[in-house]
Amino acid sequence: MTRAHNEKEPPAHPLVDLDSVSRVYRQGRVEVRALTDVTLQIWPQEFVAVMGPSGSGKSTLMNLIGCLDRPTCGRYLLDGENVASLGDSRLCAIRNRKIGFVFQSFNLLPRMNAMKNVNLPLVYSRGPLRPRDACRRSLEMVGLGHRLRHTPSEMSGGEQQRVAIARALVNDPPIIFADEPTGNLDTRTSQEIISILQRLNDAGKTIVMVTHEQEIAHSAKRVLRFRDGRLESDEQVSERTMHDWAGSQAGGGA
Repeated sequence: MTRAHNEKEPPAHPLVDLDSVSRVYRQGRVEVRALTDVTLQIWPQEFVAVMGPSGSGKSTLMNLIGCLDRPTCGRYLLDGENVASLGDSRLCAIRNRKIGFVFQSFNLLPRMNAMKNVNLPLVYSRGPLRPRDACRRSLEMVGLGHRLRHTPSEMSGGEQQRVAIARALVNDPPIIFADEPTGNLDTRTSQEIISILQRLNDAGKTIVMVTHEQEIAHSAKRVLRFRDGRLESDEQVSERTMHDWAGSQAGGGA
């Protein structure tokens, strides 16, 4: 049976594909197994939350799938490309083109205004022919079109995190890795940041977010839970749970 012309074709391959991946660190003669035999797939346009107690392996996972580290063993395909054994320069190029990072501490340069902070990824890549337009569009996407010339010290924590999200978007990567993006924010501002991530996901971006907060995790569509370096559970978040969480946060932030 042929597929209808207007039916959306499924993606050809996962965006993130880990097969029996482990990461072992050596501290003198002692081996520390940060990840053990992790197999998982993240598909385009998913919104995935990663949870687990301290030492569970979730930060190591983010470093690996973000191409900031390499697995000790196992296979990692990013957008169909085997990146597990690539050199530093190649990994840097892939990070710049395919991945946007958002951090808990914002990591903005204090002497640069919003436009210049957002422009930083373009400095290290063959970015758009009109980088100023790209930076402006990214900031407008997160609701900061009126704060282009302000420095971080002139912004609230929520505004600084919006600049960080705009910076992650400026190269138009297919995937955004957010490491505790609401960790330094109050409840109401956290909801605003999560709403931005949800809108980006609805627009086609894949979002992978580390969080310690159950309520924040329920804003995603899927939750991965790690413990002792192993993937403990992988579950979908129901639409009702997401709706109830959003409603409770809206009520609490009033």
